[in-house]
This record gives sequence, structure tokens and C-alpha cells, in this order.
Amino acid sequence: MLATVVLMGIASFAIGCLPTYDQVGLLAPALLVVLRIVQGFSAGAESAGASTLTVEHSPVGRRGFFTSFVMVGYAVGCSLATVVFLPVALLPVEQLHSWGWRVHFWLSAVVVITYYVRSHPDETPVFAEAKEESAVRRLPLNDVFKYHWRDVIRVAGASLMAAMQALFAVFSLSYATSVGVDRSAMLAIISGPIALSIVGIPAAGYLSDVIGRKRTMLIASVGCALTIFGYLWAISTTADRDFRVPQYDPVLQRL
Repeated sequence: MLATVVLMGIASFAIGCLPTYDQVGLLAPALLVVLRIVQGFSAGAESAGASTLTVEHSPVGRRGFFTSFVMVGYAVGCSLATVVFLPVALLPVEQLHSWGWRVHFWLSAVVVITYYVRSHPDETPVFAEAKEESAVRRLPLNDVFKYHWRDVIRVAGASLMAAMQALFAVFSLSYATSVGVDRSAMLAIISGPIALSIVGIPAAGYLSDVIGRKRTMLIASVGCALTIFGYLWAISTTADRDFRVPQYDPVLQRL
């Protein structure tokens, strides 16, 4: 848990310090990809580790509800990130592209506070008991792939639904601005549902305790698959039909 927060903090801060393409050429996007991969590993390990820690501390019969607060933290973080970026998005295009986009990455330096907090909590009773009985595996990852590889495949498949979050909050912003929707307006549109999910996620967690995890995930998967098309269609019909390729974007100009 300490490693995940340190990796995320270092990678995020480093992205804000990256050199530009004009300065180092192809090394700039290559470094960005590497740092984004580090962020991805950190976020994935964070979600799994925090969820496991919470599950092992949760009472039987209410694990879905208690563990849902792990993702509530994610929703709060996304909402705060959007709010922080809104003033930056109002900057002139030249300033936004030169230094403005770096600001929220530099703010990740506050991760040192999280490191202090995480260095103090106790291990879960389940882990403490296993440690007392000398049942803690030296190579747990090897045991996972050796004895539980089917579960790994099932979890990986179920986790594909997480792509909906990227479509909703990341791709849609890029798509909307590319077809003429105001960036600040789109950020506000995205932040609204994310803020509502702070209440919706615990409700879904409670529902999973009542009707089961599989049924809850199936309802969510089908719902996301159907509504994402309407969401992107709404963006396309709201866009300015007289959209022009921005002069400041040489890549789009070449296309």
C-alpha cells in the first residue's frame, strides 16, 4: 500500500516536469507513456490492495457496502481533480498548452501526507492470524497463478468494465472538445455524475449485499453498455457543426 502511493506520486509529479517534443523529440512521448504505465500499475494495485484491506476488516454480510467506500475515495478524488483543473482550463490556449496543464500534476507532491498516514495502520486480523500460524506465503503471486489462474482470468474479464470510466471521463472530454464543445462546460458535465456517484457507489455496494455481487455487476455492465452510446450521441448533437480544426494543433492540421 505504501509502494502504490509512492509510485503514483512520483509518476504524477514527473509528468508535470516532462520536457516538450521540441526539446527532446520522441523521447518526450516515450517518457509520458512509461510514466502513464507506472500510474496504471499503481492505480490497479491501489484498488486491489485497498479493497482487500477493507474486505478483511468488514463484517460478514456488509462487505459490499463497506468496501464500496474505496471507490468513493476515487470519486471524491476525480471530483476534486476536475474542480482544480477548471481554473486552469480557462487559461488562454497558448498558456494552457505550455505550462497550465502541468499544474495539477505538480500538486501531486502532497502525496507525502498520504505516505505518513499509510505507514501507521495495523494489518488486518486475517493477515495477522495467518502470520502467527506461519501460513504467509513467501511467493504469493506464484501461488495465485498456479492454483487460482481461472479466478485471475475471470477477474480480468470482469474488470474490463472499468473501460467505461475512461470512456466517460477521459475519452469523452477529448472527443467533445474536438467537435466544438466548450472545455469548461464539458468538465462541469463530467464532474456532476462523478459527484453523484459518491452516493451511488455505496448504494450499489449495499445492493450487492442484498441481491449478490454477480447480479449487481451484470446490471451495471448492461446499463453502461447501453447508455454510453446515448452519452456520446448527445455530445455529438450538442457540438458546433461549424467546427474548424484549431490552428494551434499541427497534428490535426496534417490529418
